[in-house]
Amino acid sequence: MVELCDRAIQDEDAGAFLYHQLHAGLTAISEGKDPRIVARLFEMKIASVAGYAPMLDACAGCGREEGPFYFSAAGGGALCTRCRHRDPRAMELEEGVWKLLRVFSAMDMRRLGNVTVKESTAKQLATVMRRWFDHHLALNLKSRHFLDQWERGDDFFKPVP
Repeated sequence: MVELCDRAIQDEDAGAFLYHQLHAGLTAISEGKDPRIVARLFEMKIASVAGYAPMLDACAGCGREEGPFYFSAAGGGALCTRCRHRDPRAMELEEGVWKLLRVFSAMDMRRLGNVTVKESTAKQLATVMRRWFDHHLALNLKSRHFLDQWERGDDFFKPVP
């Protein structure tokens, strides 16, 4: 989270807000909250402050507010069934993922409670945010490989033979 904050945001005006969000995220992790959820929420905060928040409540292509929607990093967020052809990589998401993305876009990290999600939901959230950041911010984070291994459950603390 720290590296993402440092690399993605160059605007000093966002400093106080991001400091509070980063502090809240690190505190949440130290309190035992699901670090995958904390990371996705923080990523949404970064995307928003950087000016790249996805459109989630209506189709980014035509503005239609009725779903179902597909998530498209290249298309700007939600795409309706009529606009889905604009991005063959658009993903169909679980309803719970849509709800969490919408909550994350509006929520202050200091208000995060304990959130429990299914493994499939956590994986979809990670994939969505990864695609979003790859497409819009194109940051090559040094910590990414480590975090990918950590989220897969690799044991970093086992003795090396």
